[in-house]
Amino acid sequence: METVIHLPQGLKNRGIRAAIDDYRKRISDIKLTVSDRLPEKRGDGEVWVGLDREGRQVTTEALHEWLQKKSRNSSTVRFLIGGKQGLEEARLKKCDWKWSLGPLVLGQFPAALVVAEQLYRCYSLRSGHPYHEV
Repeated sequence: METVIHLPQGLKNRGIRAAIDDYRKRISDIKLTVSDRLPEKRGDGEVWVGLDREGRQVTTEALHEWLQKKSRNSSTVRFLIGGKQGLEEARLKKCDWKWSLGPLVLGQFPAALVVAEQLYRCYSLRSGHPYHEV
């Protein structure tokens, strides 16, 4: 399964890019990329997740289960992160799921890092790696 984190202006922050690259190297069987533009049209077999403060808050375990289900029928999961004002309503309506990282207001770069870290936690759960253990 391919996983793409989309940011409207790309990932210009070198520190956060390095941290996301570190997670990317740890996830062996999931292709994790960061795109500098938001998609306009959905490709075949794609699932879109819009990050939105009004979205659903879930535990890492619930996210893991959701991704496991979607990976059976989807080739690509795209996480869309908006700019300063969030995702525009028209694009948000195209999303299959709206995910909230919580009540905090996060910039697009820290939000991308949180998404990458949660994807790594999901990978750890699936592979039995102790990273997720609290």
